[in-house]
Amino acid sequence: MAIGLLRAALELDSPAARGFDALYSWCEDAVDSHDFIGPARTLRSLREAWCQSTAPRSIRPRTDLPVS
Repeated sequence: MAIGLLRAALELDSPAARGFDALYSWCEDAVDSHDFIGPARTLRSLREAWCQSTAPRSIRPRTDLPVS
């Protein structure tokens, strides 16, 4: 059910969204076939990537530019 909610939330107007839909579809098919390990690993990796991309990053001054 959770994977279906992820799919329903997608707006399929971009190649990236269609790619996510295909990924979620594969996960649903695998779970239906009683393969839980593959989808769990895939969705965990995706979640970790989302968390890393939304985590605030510290701003470091650039040292390669001359100061005038």
